[in-house]
Amino acid sequence: MEKLVNKLKTSMNKINLALLLLSFFIVTTNTRAQEVQKNDIKKTQKLNDTIIKKDSILPIKELAVFKKDTSYELGGISVKGLQKFEDETVKVFTGLKVGQEIKLPGDKLTSAIKKLYETKQFSNVEVYVVKIDGNTAYLEFEVQELPQLNKITIQGIKKSKAKDLQSDADLKKGAMVTDNLIVTTKNYFKKIYQEKGYLKTKVNLDTKADTTDINTVNMLVRIDKGDKVKIKNITFEGNDALSDKKLRKALKNTKKAFLGRFWKKSKYIDAEFKEDLENIITTYSERGHRDARVLDHSLSWNDDNTLNLNIKVEEGKKYLFGDIKFLGNSKYTDTATTIITY
Repeated sequence: MEKLVNKLKTSMNKINLALLLLSFFIVTTNTRAQEVQKNDIKKTQKLNDTIIKKDSILPIKELAVFKKDTSYELGGISVKGLQKFEDETVKVFTGLKVGQEIKLPGDKLTSAIKKLYETKQFSNVEVYVVKIDGNTAYLEFEVQELPQLNKITIQGIKKSKAKDLQSDADLKKGAMVTDNLIVTTKNYFKKIYQEKGYLKTKVNLDTKADTTDINTVNMLVRIDKGDKVKIKNITFEGNDALSDKKLRKALKNTKKAFLGRFWKKSKYIDAEFKEDLENIITTYSERGHRDARVLDHSLSWNDDNTLNLNIKVEEGKKYLFGDIKFLGNSKYTDTATTIITY
């Protein structure tokens, strides 16, 4: 009886081992099959990506197989990602119509994406070929709508001034909030105060989602204009023919701080300063230095929050008139030589 039991145990162990080996073989086979399938998908996806990126059309979503540079009939258009817009509105924006002939990839798809961006309503647009049925192609547009501006708050300045700035910057409720809007608004506020002499003005602009409405944001602008910056010194290098005083006089808009001067404020505005550099050249030219030029200019700060300007010039040689002859004069005689100096 004992021998029979041992034989049964041995047989059961062999059966269990065989089943274990069979299970391992099945799992291994399935794993390899899945890896092969994944590799095939990756290869197909990579091929599709390569074809599509050539004409700036984004990757296919469901590996719909199509022939490159082949014309298809547009069977339908679907839209994903909409929050406020209707499907039909986006379809109209694309300029595509069901039943028309399109090429995959092709100019019409590229044009459709471009038209959607040109509406300035979307921050991202992607197009996918989701189905190919014989000679008919079905497209899906996935879009991301730009948020709309709801509430604008400006801190750091008086409320009356904030209202004027908001109006001047054309910040209105309902405007589409783009990266360009944020950058231009920030630069505009900064420029306004820099032109008034607040050269160290800081502007921070933040947007936060407004939970009271769909896809809207509130904008918070913080302005720290700091103190006015005055020009303490204006110095020149390379000038011999004209003194510093004469050259400073040529600077019509850029003046250094001077006790008692109230008719012209001492402030630095980059555009006006560049115009004044041209005035220096004009001043030299009027005095015969026709080759004069400004070689360089630099700004430096003082501990008392004032500014120094240093301008380096090259005067060039001075041109003089030689003999001056007159024709047709019968009443008055010519002078032998006239030398005009400046």
